[in-house]
Amino acid sequence: MNYQFTFILILFSCLVSYGQVEEHEMFRLNENDISTDKDIGKTEIVSASRSGKYLEDLPVTVYVITREDILKNGYTSLTDVLKDVPGIKVSQPGSGIEGETFLMRGLLGNYYAKILIDDVPIQPSVVSGMPIAEQLPIRQAERIEIILGPSSSVYGADALAGVINIITKTSDRPAWAQADISLGNFGYYNLNVMIGGKVGKNKNVLEYTFFGNSGKREDMNVKYDVENNYNTSLYDPDYGYLKQPYYKGDSTAPKFNNLPQVSWLAGFGLGYRGFRFSYMKMLRRTHSSIGQVPSLYAYYDPLNFWGETIQRYTLAYEKSWRKISTKTNISYLNYRLDNNSTFRMIFETGDKGKLYKYAASDDIHLEEIATYNFTPNLELTGGFMFQLSGNLPKTNDLSESFETSDYKPFVESVNDNDPVLGSFGYNPTNFYNLGGFLQLFYEIGKFTFILGDRIDNHSIYGISNNPRIAMMYKPKDRISVRASFGQAFRAPSLYYTYSSLAFPTGNGDSIKYVTVPNPDLKPEKYYSTELGFRYKFL
Repeated sequence: MNYQFTFILILFSCLVSYGQVEEHEMFRLNENDISTDKDIGKTEIVSASRSGKYLEDLPVTVYVITREDILKNGYTSLTDVLKDVPGIKVSQPGSGIEGETFLMRGLLGNYYAKILIDDVPIQPSVVSGMPIAEQLPIRQAERIEIILGPSSSVYGADALAGVINIITKTSDRPAWAQADISLGNFGYYNLNVMIGGKVGKNKNVLEYTFFGNSGKREDMNVKYDVENNYNTSLYDPDYGYLKQPYYKGDSTAPKFNNLPQVSWLAGFGLGYRGFRFSYMKMLRRTHSSIGQVPSLYAYYDPLNFWGETIQRYTLAYEKSWRKISTKTNISYLNYRLDNNSTFRMIFETGDKGKLYKYAASDDIHLEEIATYNFTPNLELTGGFMFQLSGNLPKTNDLSESFETSDYKPFVESVNDNDPVLGSFGYNPTNFYNLGGFLQLFYEIGKFTFILGDRIDNHSIYGISNNPRIAMMYKPKDRISVRASFGQAFRAPSLYYTYSSLAFPTGNGDSIKYVTVPNPDLKPEKYYSTELGFRYKFL
């Protein structure tokens, strides 16, 4: 980790003078700068209808966080952004497993919202929810589009509560750079760098961006209201924890130590004549006891963590004609839980109370979207999506770290067996999902309509149909009334389907099963009706 931070710090130092040159140009205002429309309603977004639309023309609830907002408010994580959005509540630090968490329309957004980077999914299929720290490209974003309400009619599964699309900045100048560093209490720092530019001329122009960030907290500082939040006797009134060999503390409070967090991001993007290739690698590592019951989990060992690495490769191609535009996305998403991820238990188990976990997933996405403009006011958008996934869901508790070479992507077997438990807790599973959608966007007079439907065929959970109808009436430029109905579904993550917990008892010749896999879990269905009124004061 030190060499990565050192590299970014050196890069930052090298860019300081370069960045100062660019700052002079930022303050040379001309008539175009002065007349720029700062009204958020004039911001064109792509997430709500899968094609470019102005915010004020959409009959759905959408918020757009601009690059100016991100830099001005010092946002470094997604939850920093979301806590300022109406209707969303956040928890920082959240939990060790999911990281920072948020509620969107009363649902856990890490699990029920679809999170995208540049219109491509970033959430691994095997997790309990999108893990969030400062590893996402927030300060590298041009804007962040947030759609509240079910969007399965165009995005399929995961879009139950809404959609969050992080649109990263691309190069519009021959050369530019951005770098910043933040420092804070409890050993906190966050460093961000981004450089980009263009080379070539006429149509043969190569656009490039390179970016990265690195952040660390020595202590998450969650030790507040200990008498209520961490009072061990509230979780175990019989005080059984006092008899456990690895419990430290008194009868009402466990012993605490530093609860650290580390995150970083590195990536690049290349664009040439409609093609764009991008790669990013994200790491998050948070103390695993955060959010866990103190009568079972220890908070005094700073070396225990839950950490994962996510890598994504994306190739996109866009092409436009007079009335037709198409967009193709192909991506590969690789997730690996660090095989040294551990929980520290207070009772005798595993390696002196230390238990290991492992999980992995590989997701291949293919998406094709086409839009046909019959007239300036009538548009038809359609597309299909194919996803192929190979999962190794979270394993049973392990007394030693998992040997990563024992699992191969898309192979439904693991080369490992416990002498007592056998293959219990190893459930490698492959699945696919094929979906298609159509959506009509129509403006007539003072009315705007969106009519859409999507059908998905999941290899495990079968066929699902999810329509959406939305209408807006705009009697004046500043006033609009809208109504919408949407249906969505969420296929259960294999994290829950194959949740497994068992351990030997007695002399090791018997087994106690606490949690066993449940392959009969069914998809969740969600219905939403919304009425809204919008008035623009300025």
